[in-house]
Parts: sequence; C-alpha cells; structure tokens
Amino acid sequence: MNKISEKYPNQWVVIFNKKVIAASRSGSEAEQIATEKVGDQKFVILFAEK
Repeated sequence: MNKISEKYPNQWVVIFNKKVIAASRSGSEAEQIATEKVGDQKFVILFAEK
C-alpha cells in the first residue's frame, strides 16, 4: 500500500487483477475510467492518502 500512496498521493486508485488500472483526484472519475476498461467486472477503489 505504501508504494501506491507514494506513486498516487491523495488520489483515488482502482485496482483490478492486482494492478492499478485508473487513478484520479476524483473518485467518480476513477470509477468511470475503470468501468470503461473492465465493464461490470468487480474492482477495488481506494484513496491513497499521502
């Protein structure tokens, strides 16, 4: 988790199949990008606090 926080500080990050597939300062934007990439498959979205 620390590596994600370092690379994407204070951003919403979407994880799919153990990889970051989207990141944004807006949670809804990160979710939208991820949905466009993987459709309705399950993914994890989290806030990478600095």
